[in-house]
Amino acid sequence: MSRHIAPLVIPLGAIVAAAVIIFAISRVLLSFSREITPIVALSIALAILVICSLVAARVSANEDTA
Repeated sequence: MSRHIAPLVIPLGAIVAAAVIIFAISRVLLSFSREITPIVALSIALAILVICSLVAARVSANEDTA
């Protein structure tokens, strides 16, 4: 990939990926009843938070040992 194209493709790819994930999560939330949707949304948010925390902890732990 050309070094002039990569700075444009990477952010656009991230925006497209985020849009696809947001659309998919919205479809999942719309499939549940009105009473269950907040619980599912909070569960998804908690899962994202925990996964990101584990990745961040693992990265910082790897930097400490290097």
